[in-house]
Amino acid sequence: MSEQNTSMDPRDGAGAMLRMLSGTTMDAAASAASAARKRLVTTYVLLAGVAVLSGVAIFTMRTMGVRAGMRSDDTKVTYKGESISAEQARRFEVVLATLERGGAPLQVPQEMAGTDPFYLTPADTDAVDENADQLKRDAERIKAEQAARNAAEARKREIENTLAGLVLQTVVTGRVPLATINDTIVRPGDTVLDLFTVADINHSGVVLEVDGQTYTITTSTHGPGVRRSSGKR
Repeated sequence: MSEQNTSMDPRDGAGAMLRMLSGTTMDAAASAASAARKRLVTTYVLLAGVAVLSGVAIFTMRTMGVRAGMRSDDTKVTYKGESISAEQARRFEVVLATLERGGAPLQVPQEMAGTDPFYLTPADTDAVDENADQLKRDAERIKAEQAARNAAEARKREIENTLAGLVLQTVVTGRVPLATINDTIVRPGDTVLDLFTVADINHSGVVLEVDGQTYTITTSTHGPGVRRSSGKR
């Protein structure tokens, strides 16, 4: 009996290993594909379930609303404004017209578009000087008028104070009428206290004149005294 050769060819072992690895890889790929298909089917099933449940919920709510007698009606809202008078309406129109004019753009003439708005021409300068001179004259006139009023008031107080101190004591009428005022004998034309001029002496009293005004002093029925009356000569 001849001895059997049991030695193995190395190439046969490598081929077997390759076949085994190839089979394992194919099995893993098939398993992964199967799992992916299962997940996709599960997702579709969940989406379909959500859609069905949503439809059922909407249908149920609509059915319940119809059974409850719900309906949609238009509501008309009316507002009664406060009545205004014709005068108020006219004023409102005036205000609107004023606002409309104020919002209109201001048209500047073309010849003035490139000029300096603060530049004064010689004519403008002359006008400004003239206005300044006029203002100065007006101020001087007002000052003079005020001074005249103050002087007139002071003169009036002086006359009144002097009259208050005059006492007519005696009156003598005749060819040469005489009178005694504050112990001083006077006749027509004389000056009393460097202020009054004796205009006339008669039975009624003595007429004094100052600044175009006349004042009559008389004797009192109860003794020496003064009663004044004034008038324009």
